[in-house]
Amino acid sequence: MNLRALFKQTTIFLGFILFFGNSVWSDTINVDFLVRADPPLFKKFAMYNSGIVPMSRYRRDIDLMTEVRPESFRIDLSIGKLDNGWINEIVTGTPENLVYDFTEIDELSMMLNDRNILPYWCWCYIPLPLQTGSWRSGPSDLNAWKEMHSVFASHFKQSNLRIGYHEMYNEPNISAFYLGTWAEYLQMYKYGVQGIKEGDPDAVVGGPASAGVGPHLDLFLDFVIQEGLPLDFLSFHSYGDSYLWRIQTVREKLTARPQFSTTEMHMNEFNVLPLPQFAGGPADKYALASNIFEAIKLLLQETDLTLVHWAQFMDSGWANEGLGIVNLGGKRKASFNAFKIYAMM
Repeated sequence: MNLRALFKQTTIFLGFILFFGNSVWSDTINVDFLVRADPPLFKKFAMYNSGIVPMSRYRRDIDLMTEVRPESFRIDLSIGKLDNGWINEIVTGTPENLVYDFTEIDELSMMLNDRNILPYWCWCYIPLPLQTGSWRSGPSDLNAWKEMHSVFASHFKQSNLRIGYHEMYNEPNISAFYLGTWAEYLQMYKYGVQGIKEGDPDAVVGGPASAGVGPHLDLFLDFVIQEGLPLDFLSFHSYGDSYLWRIQTVREKLTARPQFSTTEMHMNEFNVLPLPQFAGGPADKYALASNIFEAIKLLLQETDLTLVHWAQFMDSGWANEGLGIVNLGGKRKASFNAFKIYAMM
């Protein structure tokens, strides 16, 4: 439940019994949830993984995550992308009769819940029954897309699995992950979040997991206002040293629209290194740890940025990519220890 969105102001009555004598002192404190203040009282740094990491590696390495204590764990689920990490596709069947296999995603959800980590599911890409050419094409049937997300959310609610965040797609503004138009994505967002809210009215929803912070985000925000859609968080990505500029750009877009005064900012793919990065490169070297400490120091001052997901927790194994803080063999890198030290504070 997003308390910022539910409560604008409340009054808390505190009673303090003083042990010097028998006197009792009491006072009222006004809490305004529309006003942000330092210092942040939560651990905003979390972890992200590519959707091609197999469950076998989660089973082996999941306890390493307890050492860095992320608030949540984001995965672009890669549904319909046949080189994903799932043994069986989560969604099969036909548009008229979608069939679901929740076995592995339930297992991963329980593994995270048992360690007090919230799953942050990025619902992408296009499942096999709704593809119109590839996993990057838009869904062939928006009503089936809506039904699918309703089933997802309802399933987790009925299973008593705690899902922290539902994100609608991943980087739909670049052709590497989406071949449709931006206007078509906006409809995907509309039907998708409506489905999630039907399945679980308390679900926290957002998007668009943007690969940039350009004018397409203005179109997105205006569309959300026009259609009266929920947007609990606005998500974007940043690789390299431009992250403070990107945060400020997103902040200005939200501030210009008072409807989003309680909408959170999530930078849910973040690395101080630019892409691409390969195994054996800077991501595997100890010097990265000092850069991480500097980024943590700077980002803690951005108090309206409520979540930052480091990209990535595990090396994905794709094309010799080496961004993870845990390598393919399950070994901790120096960057892992940077986050562990922060988690211990």
